[in-house]
Amino acid sequence: MKGKVLVTGASGFAGSHLAKLLVSKGYDVRVLVRKTSSLDYIRDFLDKVEVVHGDITSESDLADAIEGCDIVCHVAGALGHGVSRELLWATNSMAVGLVAKVCLSKNVKHLVHCSTAYVLGLPSARFALEDSVAKPETEYELSKADGEKKVLEYANKGLNVTVLRPPPIVGPGDTKNLLKLFKMASKGVFPLVGSGDNLFQVVYVENLSHAFEFVLGNEQAYGRVFHVADEATSLKCFVEMLSNALGKKVYFICFPVFLMACVAEISELISRFGFSLPMTKSRLRMMTKDYSYSTEALKGLSWSSKKGLQEGLVETVKWYQNKGLI
Repeated sequence: MKGKVLVTGASGFAGSHLAKLLVSKGYDVRVLVRKTSSLDYIRDFLDKVEVVHGDITSESDLADAIEGCDIVCHVAGALGHGVSRELLWATNSMAVGLVAKVCLSKNVKHLVHCSTAYVLGLPSARFALEDSVAKPETEYELSKADGEKKVLEYANKGLNVTVLRPPPIVGPGDTKNLLKLFKMASKGVFPLVGSGDNLFQVVYVENLSHAFEFVLGNEQAYGRVFHVADEATSLKCFVEMLSNALGKKVYFICFPVFLMACVAEISELISRFGFSLPMTKSRLRMMTKDYSYSTEALKGLSWSSKKGLQEGLVETVKWYQNKGLI
């Protein structure tokens, strides 16, 4: 399905990659950005997109941005790091409902919403399915789960909706998701809690962008939720892949789980007084539990990743090095 596509969050990491891909595929692309947003991520192809200023929490701004669009790719969202509860819920829940509401009123042919695999919370089994029991815990997980629920409600009202659930997104331009892991690996020493054998999964940003483009106008994707992820590895293996991309040998320092659990408990207590420690309960959970997701549903529609994870990590390292971030 070709036509006019609105991309929200296009001034950010994932949204800019998607907008660039859609332009290259011949779509008529409109981007919705705040007036205060930097346009650095889309500077190279700014003359090839229509820029509309507005806020995704404003129904009138959304109405202006969505007017005349055939497709809406809703990528904008707030991560959980250092973001207030109010902003998380306004951006990840309330705004999602508004986007779907306006899409329905403007007769948009297809809304593709970027959720997160973390709406499941801690997966109940390895390679969790899309319909696995969801147990979101953090405010980020809860707000994203509620936003996903809102957008799917509009599928029952006649709106063609597809939800994509990526795990953490890696790639050139990422300064929030996994940069810390790259920095730690670049120093040649990496702390592990326990053995590091727990499963860990990410998605390369270009693979996510191609998944968006793949489902656009695909009737088999309407009303459905899909995990979009690259191959799962152990956390230790993932760090070794990072070290290979960096061209460095990495040495692991392993800390006992029980010790870090005590540190996490203390961190939770002192956080009430404005202090923080590098280990929290949610971070401990991420470093010791399996977070892996089945992508068989999307593969069943003949989708496949365009690039291997190792190749994506190499490209990410080059970008970080060019920017002086590692």
